[in-house]
Amino acid sequence: MFNQAASRGIRVPNQATIREAGEQGGTVALSYFLAGATARGLSWSGPMSDEIKVIVCKYPDRENLVLRYVDPLTGKQKTKSAGTSDEGEAIGAAAVWQDELRTGRYQAPSRLTWAEFRKRCEAEKLSAMPQSTQVAYRVALDHLQRLVDPDRLAKLTAQVLIRFQADARKEGMKATTLARHLRHVKACLRWGERQGLMTKAPAIEMPKLPKGNPWRSIGPSWAKSLTVCLPWFPRCAP
Repeated sequence: MFNQAASRGIRVPNQATIREAGEQGGTVALSYFLAGATARGLSWSGPMSDEIKVIVCKYPDRENLVLRYVDPLTGKQKTKSAGTSDEGEAIGAAAVWQDELRTGRYQAPSRLTWAEFRKRCEAEKLSAMPQSTQVAYRVALDHLQRLVDPDRLAKLTAQVLIRFQADARKEGMKATTLARHLRHVKACLRWGERQGLMTKAPAIEMPKLPKGNPWRSIGPSWAKSLTVCLPWFPRCAP
């Protein structure tokens, strides 16, 4: 990538400059390069890290320095002003923000895998339920895992769960069955929130169930029996 940048006329810091910046507790030299590359249509293609790293950047059209990190969940860049043009103060602000992010809503959620969450949920929540209820919960989680295949718990967002519903309908799953599975999934995710395994359980939009006529579920044989037992039944039935 550095060779590509040099061929495009972008000044690339040498390794000594980058190493010196790193030894001083920051990545300012490399950040300056990345900011300039971004402004010229290049993007960083290095490896993605699950650990948040806030860096200090200098954009030519801004007076103050900018703090930036890559969201490990979405891969998108997040920025905010350092509130100063002083490099030392900006590095200090970056360290504070990085610590807040790592110890806040990103640290545990971004690292906990779906497999680990499900193992804990089954051992700590489902194990206290009747066997038939445990089976119902596991079936719901199996459907979610099969259609969505989440590798991280934090990736189960409201949008992902909407996609899960759409895929389940495409397979022919009835609305009543889907609603039952979603209730079980919601209960597991809310349990995870209470246990501190995720910051907040995603909102789940439940499917609208058809308003059925209760008389339609009564077959002819049952209707005949009710006619015998309840003489008024034929007059009430549609």
